[in-house]
Amino acid sequence: MKLSCPKTGIVWHASVGYGAQVAEHPVFSATLKYLTNVAISAEPGITTADRYLAGCALLNYLVAPGAWRVPLTDGAVSHVISNISDLASTVIKTLATKLEWPHITINRDTADLYNLQHYLVSINESIDSVARISEEREELNRKTGNVERLINSNLHRNTPNTARLLADWAEAAAKFPQDSVTYLPDGSPIALTDYWKAIIISAHTGKHVEMLGAGIDADEVADLIEWLEFNLEDHGTPQSTELMKSLRLSKEVLEDFSSPIQQQVIKADSAPEPVRKDFKSSIDYLKARAKWNRENKVDADYDSAPINTSTTLGIEL
Repeated sequence: MKLSCPKTGIVWHASVGYGAQVAEHPVFSATLKYLTNVAISAEPGITTADRYLAGCALLNYLVAPGAWRVPLTDGAVSHVISNISDLASTVIKTLATKLEWPHITINRDTADLYNLQHYLVSINESIDSVARISEEREELNRKTGNVERLINSNLHRNTPNTARLLADWAEAAAKFPQDSVTYLPDGSPIALTDYWKAIIISAHTGKHVEMLGAGIDADEVADLIEWLEFNLEDHGTPQSTELMKSLRLSKEVLEDFSSPIQQQVIKADSAPEPVRKDFKSSIDYLKARAKWNRENKVDADYDSAPINTSTTLGIEL
């Protein structure tokens, strides 16, 4: 008995009557293992027609229920066969991840499958994006749990290890810009996310003198505070409260150090400006001069002063 498949448009023969002239081809009931074997030509005696039918059956996994509304046109044959390997891998990926993806609808406008390749690309990109977001969320939850336990422990609350975990958490929770670069006082570049993490570690451990020595000023801490205020979603948690409290305190301390009165006190107590004749070598003089410039906030001569290549401000991230 001749039957017409409503999805592929192929006429196939059945040894027993179906009671209707239209019925799906048996390939749509085949196992996924068989279909993938056909897709990679692992089955003996595979014909072009077999590959086309297997490709259609694989495509059926990606079509929303009831959305295959018309038979495929003759133009779909080449697109199915040329993309059958990608069809198989995409179906396996969607079933393995159990994530949502954009389904295709087979209607009069799409029955030639002209955009099949682009459709498969969009499915894979969608799954990868969702999987990446899921992994980032799991990683953030892990970091949140670790830092919460230490923040809630009076014994470990202000230790360097807690400060590093707090910095790592803030980077993930507030989505620090990964491609931005800033510059240290000596002109050397540093990733902005590393710079901000170093500020958080110093602030949480109360190393304000070290922050001044590294050239960190109140405005830079204010920039970090502003970013966190706009990008942290979970304000009010123990870790976010502790983070913002330590940063605001550091900002106030740095502002006090940079006040005109305090600067006069610092200059009065600071060492005298180095003079070349007081040093045995030019190297010793340049080192002393660079240190004095930093302590007195004098613009350094980048052509003669040693370059600081540190990217962690002396803080172990």
